[in-house]
Amino acid sequence: MNAPEFDQLILNNYDSLKPYAIHFTKNEDAAHDLVQDTLLLAFRHKNKFRVGSNISAWLFTIMRNFFINSYRKNKSRKKLLSQMEVSRDGLFTSELPGSESRLAGKEIHDLILGLPRSFSDPFMLYFEGYKYDEIASILKKPTGTIKSRIHFARKLLKDELIAKGYERRK
Repeated sequence: MNAPEFDQLILNNYDSLKPYAIHFTKNEDAAHDLVQDTLLLAFRHKNKFRVGSNISAWLFTIMRNFFINSYRKNKSRKKLLSQMEVSRDGLFTSELPGSESRLAGKEIHDLILGLPRSFSDPFMLYFEGYKYDEIASILKKPTGTIKSRIHFARKLLKDELIAKGYERRK
């Protein structure tokens, strides 16, 4: 299948995607955005479409997966940002089992909070699993700046931990 045929197939299914998007988002504008994101992903991954398969089902699957992944990412991001504010107020508790790990976790957390906020915020987001470009987007800074701040935060934390007598595990 050539590119114009594929493009036409996708555009023919545009109208059928809208009700499905509204079902997910419950909002007309968000549904429009979801359809656009779905079409963009479909165009990016057109090499994965198998000729003869159901294009509607393929597009619906892309939409559903994109919506679920976006929902999870946003939910996780909101939770992390609220945890960052709570942790800045000193309400941190380690999720590691055992009193020794809680003590070490508290000390490490205090060290992180002792860093300038420009280092601690990107480091905490990175530690939670966000990618550099996501952190840059959240903090509205260039990706290179985020990378260097995380690097320096690691170095500062490592130096502090060594000074406190923590040894690197092998």
